[in-house]
Amino acid sequence: MAPMFEKFDAGLKRSLPEGAVLLQEGIKSGKLLILAEGRVEVRRGDTLVAVIDEPGSVFGEMSALLDVPHTASVVAVTPVTVYVFDDANAYLHSDPEVSLTVARVLAQRLNTVTTYLVDIKRQYASHSNHLGMVSEVLASLVYQQRAAFTPLDGSEPLQRGDLVFWKGHVAMMLDAATMIHANGHHMAVVAEPLREAADRI
Repeated sequence: MAPMFEKFDAGLKRSLPEGAVLLQEGIKSGKLLILAEGRVEVRRGDTLVAVIDEPGSVFGEMSALLDVPHTASVVAVTPVTVYVFDDANAYLHSDPEVSLTVARVLAQRLNTVTTYLVDIKRQYASHSNHLGMVSEVLASLVYQQRAAFTPLDGSEPLQRGDLVFWKGHVAMMLDAATMIHANGHHMAVVAEPLREAADRI
């Protein structure tokens, strides 16, 4: 990644203090960030997803490529130096080398998830209850290739496979009224009525 750093315009390089929020969950900034120095935390809601200090790590690519708000916050836990591209899509279109780097990062993540999916399938394949559906849920998340994500406006009935989001959490519908999700209340993966969970949360 060092040779790539060398070609970046010096004006893109920014130094930020410990505690700085580089990307905010739920906000569509349009930015792409590449870490040069320092350490950051990636958080989704109150959950710590990862601590990253590898130079060349890329942030904001999912939001840019899918045209959705950032799915997690990125916060500096030490002073950091990052390269900031304010128009991520324009930059990815203009620089094949960076685009290839982002593609490799995404491919590595998919490979990791796929490996995990295979292990989950083996663990839960024999279960006859909702645990037996864990592998199906993960597979649909990993391999769905719809052209676009279409939010519902609340007037349409939910159906099997629909995703339900709220802050720091996601569930998948098993049918029009029941969802499956991992949650702290039950400390397990459970199937329960959406209305009960919504009232509790």
